[in-house]
Amino acid sequence: MKVWAWEFLRRNPAYRTFWMEKIRPFRGVNGWIDRDTAGNFWPYLDDLRMQFGVELPSPPQSTTPSHFTDEYISWVQNDGREYQRIPLERHQVAYIFDLTRPLDHQFKMARESATRQQKVRQESGAINVKVSRKRLEKFVLYLRILDAEEAGARPKDIGDLLLPDILDDYNAGSMRLKALADNRKAAQKLRDGGYRALLNLG
Repeated sequence: MKVWAWEFLRRNPAYRTFWMEKIRPFRGVNGWIDRDTAGNFWPYLDDLRMQFGVELPSPPQSTTPSHFTDEYISWVQNDGREYQRIPLERHQVAYIFDLTRPLDHQFKMARESATRQQKVRQESGAINVKVSRKRLEKFVLYLRILDAEEAGARPKDIGDLLLPDILDDYNAGSMRLKALADNRKAAQKLRDGGYRALLNLG
């Protein structure tokens, strides 16, 4: 689903602007983001993470996806202290794994525990588990609608080309435009932030 998430994000006008103004000027010849002239690290990493959920950005024109923050798992390096504080949000839970023991059983126990915790917290109203419906069969349509609009095509022409299954009878014009509007709204929602939910679908 990462590829689909990227296809929608790279069509996001805000991401394109962010790329041109805050990423591209810092890109070196090797493609990596360089430090500024004073030697300071790239200053917009937190903005990139917060606004777009991206850790390592790719150019909007590239088909190679960015690395999203959801691809990374949080962990704490043991530095030898007896007690270590792990700050957690209300919707998070943490587990400790012993690397000297087999991991499969530990992962199984952690998954079962997390599943129970999720159910209890959801039933109590403490959290709201977000469930996104897979619409793979429509993603291509959504992307084609976004591309056609960006190219300046008229709504009627887009509807005629991409929604031919709506019969061309006396009411087809309005029905096709209504269907186009509904699909455009779904496409824009994915482009403008909804793509993040796709990363959790596996």
